[in-house]
Amino acid sequence: MPSEVMELQESSSSAKKAFDNATDDQQQQYDQDAYCHDDDSSSASSSVELPPFFHPNHPEPFHLANNDEVIVEEEEERSYSFILGKRYARERDDHERVAVEQSLFWFTYRAGFTEIQPYGYTSDAGWGCMLRASQMLLAQALRVHFKGREWGPAPTYTERRHRGSFYGRVLTWFADFPGVECCYSLHNMIAAGLTLEKFPGEWYGPGSAAYVIRELCGIHQTYMERSVAKGLVCDEISQRGLFRVVVAQEGCVYLDAIENKMCCSDSKTESSSSCEDNGNNGSLKANSKSSESGGAIFDPLLNPDTTIAVKPPWKVPLLLIVPLRLGLNKFNASYCQSITHFFSLSQSVGLIGGNPNKALWFYGASSDGKYIYGLDPHTVQQSPVRDSRLYGAIFLSDAYMQSVHCARPAEVIMSRIDPSLALAFYCKDRDDLQNLCNEMTKFRHNDNSSPELFSIVERAPDYTADLSAFAEMMGTGDDEPTDEDEYVFL
Repeated sequence: MPSEVMELQESSSSAKKAFDNATDDQQQQYDQDAYCHDDDSSSASSSVELPPFFHPNHPEPFHLANNDEVIVEEEEERSYSFILGKRYARERDDHERVAVEQSLFWFTYRAGFTEIQPYGYTSDAGWGCMLRASQMLLAQALRVHFKGREWGPAPTYTERRHRGSFYGRVLTWFADFPGVECCYSLHNMIAAGLTLEKFPGEWYGPGSAAYVIRELCGIHQTYMERSVAKGLVCDEISQRGLFRVVVAQEGCVYLDAIENKMCCSDSKTESSSSCEDNGNNGSLKANSKSSESGGAIFDPLLNPDTTIAVKPPWKVPLLLIVPLRLGLNKFNASYCQSITHFFSLSQSVGLIGGNPNKALWFYGASSDGKYIYGLDPHTVQQSPVRDSRLYGAIFLSDAYMQSVHCARPAEVIMSRIDPSLALAFYCKDRDDLQNLCNEMTKFRHNDNSSPELFSIVERAPDYTADLSAFAEMMGTGDDEPTDEDEYVFL
């Protein structure tokens, strides 16, 4: 055994004896120095001198390898958490992570709001959790869109209450009152859900909630455009406008459908299915070329297009929602690392899902894929009221502002969540969407054991294409024998 190893062991043994013989005050002082001043080289040292990498309350931090080399055991790999596109190390980044989590908007059950006519509901307790989770997802998307991911509420309620502030606008938009002023209220969500044959008191799935978000965002954008055109508002938020919502179907994202959607100039196309379910523009172009050539099939390989297509810029950013079902009766645990990777993406604004019959908005996960973090809406709080002194505006009381932030987020074992969920991505432009596609592809190549969450395809299949030319090539299809047929008898 090398002499250096023997000396290190003797030093460690003598130091441990010195610690055992030290007084309680000296031991306590050492613990404080060891754990409170790890990064402060100028801190006062303990009166008990111990060699590096040694603490008496833990096992020996080194062992001997077969080749007699001293290998210092490093701490177990630091556990990380991915929250809305950022990585936080356990212990080191706890303070920053807590600050971010407490700044998130938390929308819960409410009681005492204006009655939902004609159904008589004044509370959504017991049935509105998916709509509340959708509100939290949408609030995060609005936060990123208008203020960026690093934005946080002002430190005091007085500053938050400032009229015209983004914080006040968000709380007004989500206050439970009917009308376009509170565009994302429970009342308006219920009204949008009626078009999907969903009634108050019924539980919404992630897919239905995604279409409710799309409908309300389209209405809100139209309202903001009209208000700006009439000169009723001229603030920065109204001038910027909203994003457009695309809901991917059947677990597949068609890039050409997104391009058609994002290059449309009319906001009324927000809710139309033609932009999301088509992909027929290319087929119409091909069919026109076929008709020009006298019905012959247009072969792009024989007739290459020499023109360079210049894609127009997007009119507005994109909120992409992808409803999925990751398992039949229960969540397929093989998707845990894929979900964790989703939270590490800079475009992520969380997902709506939860335990069976209990919806939450999830915003992060542990790096090992074991836990998923979210905000639970299953707390009944009092609904806000209007302020008669401000012409009926929403009264931003201290209690109301305190009620929209959660001090104790939920931590759920990921393998136990419901298989039905919906992922959401905010992409500010075409390059951001391309970066998202590249990251998804890179993860799939680097981790073959984790299945992909959804497919990304360049073009949607065209089920309306004219295939008459192909039918002519294949003949009339008449297989009945004629008199001219020759038979050979053996």
